[in-house]
Amino acid sequence: MAVVLRSSSDLIYLPDHGYDGVQGALKILPQITPRHHRLDVAHNLLGDEGIATLARGLAAVRAGFSRLSASPGAGVWSMRELSLGSTGCGDAGLASVLAYARKDAGLVKVLVQANAIEMADNAEAIAVALDASHIHEFSLNNNALSPTAVPLFFGALHAPALRSLHMSACAINSSSAGAIAAFLCSPRARALDTLELNGNQLGLAGVRAIVDAVELGNFSLVRLGLLANDEIPAIDSDDAPDPDADLGAAADLASRRAAEQRAIADEVGYRLPPLLERNAGLTARVRRAALRALPAARILLAARAPGNAEQAVRAIRAVEAAAAASHPPAAHFRLLDLPREIQWLVARHAAADPYALSEAQWARLRGHAEDRDTLARAVRAARERRVRAGSVDEWKLSEREARDEWLRRGGWDKWEAERRDG
Repeated sequence: MAVVLRSSSDLIYLPDHGYDGVQGALKILPQITPRHHRLDVAHNLLGDEGIATLARGLAAVRAGFSRLSASPGAGVWSMRELSLGSTGCGDAGLASVLAYARKDAGLVKVLVQANAIEMADNAEAIAVALDASHIHEFSLNNNALSPTAVPLFFGALHAPALRSLHMSACAINSSSAGAIAAFLCSPRARALDTLELNGNQLGLAGVRAIVDAVELGNFSLVRLGLLANDEIPAIDSDDAPDPDADLGAAADLASRRAAEQRAIADEVGYRLPPLLERNAGLTARVRRAALRALPAARILLAARAPGNAEQAVRAIRAVEAAAAASHPPAAHFRLLDLPREIQWLVARHAAADPYALSEAQWARLRGHAEDRDTLARAVRAARERRVRAGSVDEWKLSEREARDEWLRRGGWDKWEAERRDG
C-alpha cells in the first residue's frame, strides 16, 4: 500500500495496513527514507517477532542513513517517534523497542498503548532500559499490567530524560500506590512533569497517598491524571440479587461505592489542582531566575582582572583627568574590587528572585558563569543555529529549544526543595 503522509513529510502513516508479523515488518522498512523521522504503524498485528524485526531493521536503517548524510551539520539520523499501538506487542516486543531506543538518542516518543504488555517477568528490566534511553514521552495506556509488576517498575525507574508517562487503564490497584508515591517523592521523579493514571483501580486510599506525595515531596509534576479510580466494584446486572436474596448487602455496596467516588472526586477535583498550579509556578520561577541571573553572573564572575600595566595606565589617566578638570571627577564604584563572596551575592540578586534557585543550583550556575569557555561555546552554537535555520520561525524555535536544553542540562529547569533564606 502507498505511504500516507500526515501533517508533515517526516511522518510515515501506516495504521491498519495489514502488515502482520515478520513479513509485515519487512514491508514497512523499505518505505522509510532519510527524510522520515516519525513512524505510525498502529493496528498492524506485528506481534513480538515482527516488532523485534522492525527494531533490528531500524538500527540498520539508522546506520545506513547516517553514513549517507551529505550535510556536515545534519548529524546522525534518528527515528524520533514510534507509534505501535494495537500491534500485538508483548513484553518481548517492548524489550526490543527499548533496546533500540538505548542506541538511538534521537528517539524521544514511544507509544505502545492497547497491547498485550504485562511486564510479568521483566518489569525492572523495562525500567532500566527506559532509564538508559532518551525517551521523553512513553505511553503504556490500555495494557493489563501484572499486579506485581507496577511496584517493581516504579521501584527501579529513574529515567532522567522521561517527562511524560502514560499508564491509564493499566489495571493498577491500590497495592501499587505506595511504590508510585515513593517514586514521586524521590529525586528519581525530578524530570517527570506529566503522569497519567486514569481508569485504574487505585481506590480512595491509593489516590490520597499519591496526592499526599505531590503535596509533601514533589515539585515537578504539573499534570497528574487520577480520574475513574474506583476500587469498589459496581454491581453488574448479571450479579444483581434475586428477589429472595438479601438486598441490604447490595445497597450497602452501592452506598460505599458512591461515597468512594465522591471522596476521590474531592481529591482529584479540589485538592490536587492547587498543588499542580503550585508546581507550575515554582517551575516558571526557577527557570526565570536562572535566565536572569546568568548575564550578570557572566559579567561579574568571568571578568578578567587588569594586569599591572593596565592598572598603571588607568592611574596615570585618572591623575591627568583630575588635573585638567575644573571639578573633581565623580568617583566610580569599583564593583570588581569587592570580595568574591559579595560579587556572588550581587550576581544572585540580579535575578530579582535570588532564592528561587537552591544553593546547589546557584553553585552550578555560578561555576558555569565563571567558565569563559562556556560563553565561547554558546556563541559558536548560536551562530550555527542561525546558519542552519531556514526561516526566522525555525531560528526562533531552535533558540527556544537550545534555551530549554541549557536549563535541563544545568538542572535549572525544576524547583529543588531545600531550606531557603528568603
